[in-house]
Amino acid sequence: MKLIAGIALISLAASVSLPSHAIGPGDLKKFKEETAATAPSGDIYATQDGLVKQFSIASHDIGVAQIGFAEALGLKQEAAALREVIEAEKSGAVMEKDAIQRFTELSSATNKKIEKQVAEGGELSAEAKDKYAAAFLPLFKGLYESKKIGGEAETFISSAKQTISSASMMEKMKVTKKLSSGMYVAKEVPGFTKQLFDTSSLLFSYAKDQSIAVPADPTGEINFD
Repeated sequence: MKLIAGIALISLAASVSLPSHAIGPGDLKKFKEETAATAPSGDIYATQDGLVKQFSIASHDIGVAQIGFAEALGLKQEAAALREVIEAEKSGAVMEKDAIQRFTELSSATNKKIEKQVAEGGELSAEAKDKYAAAFLPLFKGLYESKKIGGEAETFISSAKQTISSASMMEKMKVTKKLSSGMYVAKEVPGFTKQLFDTSSLLFSYAKDQSIAVPADPTGEINFD
């Protein structure tokens, strides 16, 4: 009877298909490494949100300032287009890449037209001078907030590239898309900010020529003298 039971057990063991490769400590380590590579980095996404929110605050103030300058200089269509864009985005909100790009491109185009109007000179009315002077306060705030991004841009780009490169092939496109807003801000906004500073110097010089009193910078960080 014992012999029959032993034979049955041997037959049962033989009928069970065992894995060709047993799971060992090395496999567990490999699994953890692969999981870590494909899992999203909480820190990098939090950093991206902070960076984009920072730009959202800056872009709102910059947009308000440019509307004031544009209206003072008779650029009504440009002012209306900017107003539509900034009203669509709440200040401090997390903007998508398309919205960020739309604002920077429109703002840059408006900048060029403002520069052209300033270069042509011409006397402003008393009402236009008031609008022109009032536009400096949001300009100072916007430049100050936008300038902060430059200090964080390089670090973010480096971290984002590392996160993307460490992702699996299946996750790489997904991670790249998730980080696209932050990458756009980090790559494009420092140059955009420099352009604004260059234009702002012209605006300040024009104010002097027009005997327009420029208000003091509330941030204490911006100086065009």
